[in-house]
Amino acid sequence: MKNALIFLGLLFIVLGSCKKTENEQEAIDAYLAESEFSYTMIQEGLYYVQHVKGKGESPTVDATVRVDYTGSYIDGTEFDSRFGDYPINEWVEGLRIGIPMMKYGGKSTFIMHSDLGYGRSGRASIPGNTPLVFEVELFDFSLN
Repeated sequence: MKNALIFLGLLFIVLGSCKKTENEQEAIDAYLAESEFSYTMIQEGLYYVQHVKGKGESPTVDATVRVDYTGSYIDGTEFDSRFGDYPINEWVEGLRIGIPMMKYGGKSTFIMHSDLGYGRSGRASIPGNTPLVFEVELFDFSLN
């Protein structure tokens, strides 16, 4: 009986998280459909548009980048905006994948599923299972 209850509890958790994942993808799909830009899927759950291509080389995941970025929810509510130098390897996975695709002077927008952002648990004021949008402008980078 105890094993059956544990199994049912785990099944409920798995099915509940699948529904949240479907809702996230539906929200992302709606956002992309309403956008004036054409987004490219980099990998499952990560989309981007390159507004300005930039020139020269691209940073590696080991680089520290000087960026101006804004993080927001799909509904446009901003949760963070900063300018400064940041090691790529300390960012959420979606940006660790996306920023190395950029070049000096490039501007891009990345839309990501929570699995590539702050996951099921979230972070600070960012709720879990929340798809995110990051607008990034790359000014400079250096290898660590």
